[in-house]
Amino acid sequence: QGERVAAAIQQQLVAALGLPDRGVKTASFYVLQHTAMAAVLAELAFISNPREEALLSTPAFQQQAARAIAQAIGSLYGFGPEQELDPLLPAVTKFQQAGVIETPEYWLQNAVAGRSCKGEYVARLLKNMASKL
Repeated sequence: QGERVAAAIQQQLVAALGLPDRGVKTASFYVLQHTAMAAVLAELAFISNPREEALLSTPAFQQQAARAIAQAIGSLYGFGPEQELDPLLPAVTKFQQAGVIETPEYWLQNAVAGRSCKGEYVARLLKNMASKL
């Protein structure tokens, strides 16, 4: 049953994070073999890859990965879809992955109703976006 869970999680992670699909692997790790339930060991990205290492350290990436794992498990076991907690998260994550922004937390906290973003940050955002066109 672990392989079924792993396949569902892998599919969601690849779709949500846009990282390469390295497939589902099997191994005789203690943490996988000595459980009374389905067990999965997920490697989201690798610190040996500088781009992936940078992503791993950001809360936006971590939240998106956690959400993808939760959605995979939920759909596999019949739980309904979760409500989107932060509608900006997919866009902010995409901007970060494209190198448009470096501080996703700033944008998630300030680019909302009742808050404001500093003009110099918005100017830098626009310049970075234009350079990607």
